[in-house]
Order: sequence, then structure tokens, then C-alpha cells
Amino acid sequence: MTKPISKVIKEKLLKMREDLVKEISESAKTEKDDLKGEIGDMYDHASCERERELTLLLGERERDKLAEINAALERIEDGTFGECEECGEKIQPGRLKAMPFTTVCVHCKSKEENEKGKFKRLDNRGSYRKVSFPEGGDDEF
Repeated sequence: MTKPISKVIKEKLLKMREDLVKEISESAKTEKDDLKGEIGDMYDHASCERERELTLLLGERERDKLAEINAALERIEDGTFGECEECGEKIQPGRLKAMPFTTVCVHCKSKEENEKGKFKRLDNRGSYRKVSFPEGGDDEF
């Protein structure tokens, strides 16, 4: 990875981290404010609970993204940024600019998604097997 590209990506990652931390802080503040004034009927409580669950789910995604950003910044510092963790080849600069916290090249990511697709298709088929009953056993049902 050349120094100018690495510097640009580092700045982009730092900005992404700053924005994400702000967003997480605002979300936590909003959640805290929502908990203060909980008065209402059963439907209001159900709606608030659903919103809280969604906020927690989004919060988890945000925390995961923050961890990925921090890991990318560490890779920049230790000089391993831009290397595919799967095959060891250089990750294309265009991919790094689009997804600066990625750890795999396009080829390896594509291969990974194809494998996931194969397993998903197998899961969707389900596995059915014939159950045999002892003689006269199926009359009991």
C-alpha cells in the first residue's frame, strides 16, 4: 500500500470512527431520555419495547463496525493493511477506498459468499427421512 493512499484511507477511517461514536452516543442519550417518561397504555409499552430491541440490534452492528474500523487502523500502524487475510495478496485500492475496513480481496470474498450460498441452499432444502414404525405401530396414532 502506497503512503498517500494509506494516509487517505487512515483519515477516512478516523472520520468514520468519529461519526460512529457520535451516532452511538446520541442513540444512547435518546434511549435514556425515552426511559424517563414511560407513561402509557399496553400498546405504548409494546411499541417502546420494540423500538428498544431495534436500537439494541443497531447498537450491536455499530459496535461491530467500530471494532472493524479500529482493527483496520491497527493494521495501518503495523504495516499489514491492504493484505488479504485469506490468500495474502494485495487488496485492490478501489476496494479499500470503498470499504476501508475490509480484510479480504474481492476474489476471496466472492468465494466466501459462494460457499455461504451453497450451505444456505442445503439448509433450505431441509432433511426429511422416512420414519418406519414397527408392525402395527402406526395404528396407535
